[in-house]
Formats: sequence, structure tokens, C-alpha cells
Amino acid sequence: MTNSAPITELPKNLIRQYFDYTGEYFVEHWLIAKQYRGHELVHMIITKIFNNSTSELNILDLGCGTGICGHFLKINSTGSHITGIDISSRMLNIARGCFIKGKPVYNELIHMEMKEFLKQEKNQQYDVIIFAEVLHYLHDFQEELELAKRSTSKKGLLYV
Repeated sequence: MTNSAPITELPKNLIRQYFDYTGEYFVEHWLIAKQYRGHELVHMIITKIFNNSTSELNILDLGCGTGICGHFLKINSTGSHITGIDISSRMLNIARGCFIKGKPVYNELIHMEMKEFLKQEKNQQYDVIIFAEVLHYLHDFQEELELAKRSTSKKGLLYV
């Protein structure tokens, strides 16, 4: 800690380790104790923009974590197909346990860093791409936004 240079980037491995470590307590700590409501804001914006056509949306949840957002969207009949991406395998294991009426909330859950995922998405188009609570872990997220824009349908929405 003797280097006085400013820290401009968190190592991806450090982020992964942090969420693998905190995954077990994430819902209890953020959703319950801190009364997290980000998922409600995501749903509200999607509903305002897409009105009555929210049930047919193809949604990409980047940094989906434990599945809080996807679960809330499905409870409210939002999204016909939801893909979740997360850097933490422990968080994804919790998201795999999210079900509505016996069906998994997420159609796909992929263990991958979001920029790497977006780089490989060349033909897939999403109506909604969610960046809830993830961009603040990056110093410069311009590339992630540009990649996401490329994967957004013409009527699409980037939720940052």
C-alpha cells in the first residue's frame, strides 16, 4: 500500500471473490436489512416505457447476482425470456433457486464477466439490458455501454 498512484480499476478476480464470499448473505443484507428497492425501480421504468407489452420482452440482466431483479420482473409478468450473467458462481447458484409457479425465473444463467459476454453477443438482440448495481465497480464503462448498445433491439432500453 505504499504506491500513491490512484486506483483506476478493481481486478475482476477481486470482484468475483467478494461476491462469492458475500453471496450467501446478500439477500438478507441488502434486500431485507438495507431495504434495497432497485428491482422495483427497474420494473417501474420498463413498465413506463413498454406499457402493456412487457410480458414479451427479451431481457438481459448483467450482474444478475442472486436473481432479485429477475425474480421481481417475473412475479410482475415482465419478460418472456430472461438471461442472467454474473461473475460470481455462488451468486448464480442462488439465482438458480429462483422459481415462479414451479418454473425457473431465468431461462439462462451464465457464469461470465459481463464485458466478455457482451463481446461474444453478435446476433442476439435484447429489448432490455439491465446494468443494476454493476457499473460502479468499473473505472471506465464506455466499452460495456457500447457493446450493450450493439446488442439492444431498435425499440430497446439500456437500464443503467
